[in-house]
This record gives sequence, structure tokens and C-alpha cells, in this order.
Amino acid sequence: MKTGLWVQDRSGHEYLITKDSLGYPHLIPFDRKTEFFQGAPAPLDLSVEEGKKIYQEITGKPYPFGHATTRQVLWDLIEAATKLLP
Repeated sequence: MKTGLWVQDRSGHEYLITKDSLGYPHLIPFDRKTEFFQGAPAPLDLSVEEGKKIYQEITGKPYPFGHATTRQVLWDLIEAATKLLP
């Protein structure tokens, strides 16, 4: 089973955050999600800098550290997102 977290930044860009085989964040443009779930051979990752920018925009705090696990990153994003729920 593959799972992930969908996020949208302030400019309307959408991303899917999943984990790679080592447990680190794997960030792809949401419009390419079908390619990801079909097991596309080409890498779909965004840059680490783009991921850190999105993390900082959503959480309002700096990225924890360079080797943060997906579990930590997703938990921080979920905590920030719950504050935005009605």
C-alpha cells in the first residue's frame, strides 16, 4: 500500500508527500501522482529546497534538520494543518 499527504501552497501548487524506501520525504507534484502510483521509472522528486520551503510555509517554522524522517515531517505538517480546519 502507498500512502501520502496532499498539500497545497498559497500559490495553489499541489504536492504529494510520501516516503522513500529509506523513510525520508519524497515530494512530487500532485499533477504527476498517477505516474508515481503506476511506478514511473523516472524520478519525480522536487528539490530538497522546494520541500523545505513548503514545510516552512505550512508550519511557520524552519525545517527540523537535513535528515528528518518522513514521520517527523508529516506529523509536523498534520499538526499545522489541523489548526486550519474549521
